[in-house]
Amino acid sequence: PLIKGIVGWIDLRDPSLEERLQYFGQYPLIKGWRHIVQGEADDFLLNKDFQQGVRLLRSFDYTYDVLIYHHQLPAAVAFLDALPDQKFIIDHCAKPDIRNRSLTEWEKHMRRIAAHPNVCCKLSGLFTETHWKNWSAGDFYPYLDTFTFQDEDGDDEGAYARHGDAHGSKLRHDISAAKEAYTRPISTDARLFMSKKLITCAGGKKREKKFIYLHKK
Repeated sequence: PLIKGIVGWIDLRDPSLEERLQYFGQYPLIKGWRHIVQGEADDFLLNKDFQQGVRLLRSFDYTYDVLIYHHQLPAAVAFLDALPDQKFIIDHCAKPDIRNRSLTEWEKHMRRIAAHPNVCCKLSGLFTETHWKNWSAGDFYPYLDTFTFQDEDGDDEGAYARHGDAHGSKLRHDISAAKEAYTRPISTDARLFMSKKLITCAGGKKREKKFIYLHKK
């Protein structure tokens, strides 16, 4: 089928949340949930009622997508620390401030998030965070480079899966220009990179969803 999975919205602070999750369990296309936290206060993720709602998702094998702006990352780090058993996906690389070439603080927080084995990241939607009519491929590379780093043994490791593979180191080179990354087919290496991260982030089970992907038109 064309649609492999759906990430929906549900009121995670609803007192009847567990009942609602049981109801939606009849729809296997629903893979996870997200709240548009980017439209909330910076400390929204620290709300205890909200965290309790997210904590319930694990019982139903649902993921939670963290949709935030870069300035909400400090709260996101604390949020992830509080929920080590829940599977998370950071949407759109936490929307870094590419427009102003701000990297240091975003990278610091993202590397802290990378230490969580239960967290993955979607490489998508970055064009909305730069100048729509005045950008170059090089604008994106400092941010894409963050998603592959060396561990203490000097081995390449994907930033959002503790058991990375060497193909992660080729991701940047597979994207010769940002425009091409959004229009051309993904290379074999990139597909393998994403597939292995998918299996790792899904707890070793192949599932009809990809947590790390390139958004193509």
